[in-house]
Amino acid sequence: MTANAQADQKNQQTILNDAVNAQSSLTGVNLDEEAAKLMQYQQQYQAVAKVISIASTLFNQILQISASA
Repeated sequence: MTANAQADQKNQQTILNDAVNAQSSLTGVNLDEEAAKLMQYQQQYQAVAKVISIASTLFNQILQISASA
């Protein structure tokens, strides 16, 4: 009787572990993938900042040309 209960407990624990692992694999976060995305977003932000900086410089130069003409 005790051996059957222990076997049942072991089987139930295995089922629980499998279920937890399956859930984790579906809802888990891949840290490598998230780090790669973060680096991509950072590069995009820097590129946009550079475009805005260049546009601002050009606009200021146009204003100076217009003011001196």
